[in-house]
Amino acid sequence: MLIGANGTGKSSIAGAIAIGLGGTPNVLGRQSEIQGFVKNGKKDGFVEIELKGPAGEPNLVIKRTLTSLNKSSKFFLNREPIGIREVKSKLAELNVQVTNLCAFLPQDKVSEFANMSPQKLLQETQRAAGDPNLTQWHEFLIENSKELKTAREILDSDARELQHLESQNAAQEAQVERYKQRRKLERQVELLSLLLPFAQYAESKLQYDELKKKRETAKRMLEEANAKIEPIQRKKEEFAAHIRTADGARRKAADKPLGVSDKIKKKHSEQAEAEKESEAVNAQREEIKNKAKARKE
Repeated sequence: MLIGANGTGKSSIAGAIAIGLGGTPNVLGRQSEIQGFVKNGKKDGFVEIELKGPAGEPNLVIKRTLTSLNKSSKFFLNREPIGIREVKSKLAELNVQVTNLCAFLPQDKVSEFANMSPQKLLQETQRAAGDPNLTQWHEFLIENSKELKTAREILDSDARELQHLESQNAAQEAQVERYKQRRKLERQVELLSLLLPFAQYAESKLQYDELKKKRETAKRMLEEANAKIEPIQRKKEEFAAHIRTADGARRKAADKPLGVSDKIKKKHSEQAEAEKESEAVNAQREEIKNKAKARKE
């Protein structure tokens, strides 16, 4: 820590340390160009800093030469020329952090230090602590936190999408169930449409068989009636033949005794009886025919 009154050169010493150890003008917050650190009226200048080396090793002497003509500069380590990368590598081995405000705080950077966010201040403090693993672990935690946040956002999005899909699936399941019920009813209608002709045929077949039996019964009754009528019909025809013969004989023998007339009357009477019997049988036969016809209809 440098303490002194105003104008005693505190900022000059801080600037020499920062520039001599490979820092840029931005570290100090005053000059914007490296050649601005050369004394006015001089063409060049240099800064030489001796750092305590690791235990058991010699100290390190780092020298940086500047020129007022351009932005170029040169580095030397123990009088040997080196590059800026080697300088930074050696400083990292010694845990010298010129750009860390927690380790190197120029006067003009105090306000910037005060305005650092807690996160940035924590990072710089970890770097100043000296253990590089702290920064690596912190960066690892930050990266994992980002990944965890992203994973949670993805998980929340997937959960919302899953809920949406489940709602859609529930609605579609209801539609599918209604569709299944409809298809079931349609198949039942199709099956009944196929079975209806068979049912109609079975009913018609039953009616046909019943009417067929009635027809056969009526036919049998008609045949029986015809069988009963046939002898009467023959007898009627015989009577008619006898009557014709008797009428012929009557006309030829009008003057015969009354006995012949009685025979003729008897024949007429028998014929009348036969005709009545024939008419009764015919009426019975017509009745049987009408009943058979009604049953058929």
